[in-house]
Amino acid sequence: MADNLIYLVDQAAPDAKFIIWEHNYHVGVNDAENANLGYRLREKYGQAYYAFGFEFEQGTFHTRLYLPENLLGDLKEV
Repeated sequence: MADNLIYLVDQAAPDAKFIIWEHNYHVGVNDAENANLGYRLREKYGQAYYAFGFEFEQGTFHTRLYLPENLLGDLKEV
């Protein structure tokens, strides 16, 4: 994901701005071990990358369970 977004940013006009909507885990900046999207973007763009997390009071969403070897398991309603 990070490589794709970085490519698009590099191709855009210098004053272009981007907004991405991803799960909180993906936009977070603290997962150096897995180098997720947010971590990679913070590494490349420094403080020019802002991450916002949203939390909702009610409702559900689907997520996948992580299995060993970073494989994705079945969907789980949360």
